[in-house]
Amino acid sequence: MVDAKLPIPRYAHAVLGRGPPILMYPISVRETRILVDIPDNLYDRLGSSTAVKSYLREHVVPTVPECVQHQLDKAIEEGRLRSMPNAWMPSTRNATLGLITLGDASNMRHPVTGAGMTVALKDAVLLAQILDPVDFPTLQDANKVSQKMSQFHWKRKRHSSSLNILAQALYFLFVSENPALRIMQSGFIQYIQVGEKNFAEAAWIMGGVSVQPWRLFHRFFAVALYSIRLHLQRAGCLGLGVALLQSASVLVAAVRIIWGPLVDELRR
Repeated sequence: MVDAKLPIPRYAHAVLGRGPPILMYPISVRETRILVDIPDNLYDRLGSSTAVKSYLREHVVPTVPECVQHQLDKAIEEGRLRSMPNAWMPSTRNATLGLITLGDASNMRHPVTGAGMTVALKDAVLLAQILDPVDFPTLQDANKVSQKMSQFHWKRKRHSSSLNILAQALYFLFVSENPALRIMQSGFIQYIQVGEKNFAEAAWIMGGVSVQPWRLFHRFFAVALYSIRLHLQRAGCLGLGVALLQSASVLVAAVRIIWGPLVDELRR
């Protein structure tokens, strides 16, 4: 989008609601990039660029803030739509002598949190520390480098695991049609609207400032419990029994969406 006036200038924005999150962030003085996640099965059905444009006008334009709707509609009409597959690729220990992979070459997560470059830069810093010229004056011994890269693989998880798990969990939360996760979707939005005390730590994790995985789990299940509390309050006395059963399903669903990425991080 060109000359789009974001609600808060120079900040990245996420539009949350039914369906995958929509991301908007400035990439130059005049240009703003907007990322829209279209599920594979739906993208295949749309078929042509005309159908994709119609989908964006019908389902995306009305969802974004009114202040950018005109620029988005104009970008859909005049701009070049670029599609790119996204993938979840946990890192694995590299066994190829003479090869070092960093960032998305070794580990990909959903772009919903925009963490790709954060991980890549932190990978580069860690690699420079592990292969410090003072202790490692030459890279000619490929076997020795390979041993160091095994250390690199596990040490990088300190900064990558939280970002990987957060991206996958947040994506699955908002694309799910599970009624239990619908309760958590609503609770999540209300949770971060309470104020800085609720969203600051999540922002630190998303930006790679806070890297302790336990903080992510604490915040994630704080959202789940907050969602349950709101759901029980809305149910009232007559609906309390059903609401309690639904609340239990919220906890089970929350564990399931965070369990898969967590296992992938631990077993590789």
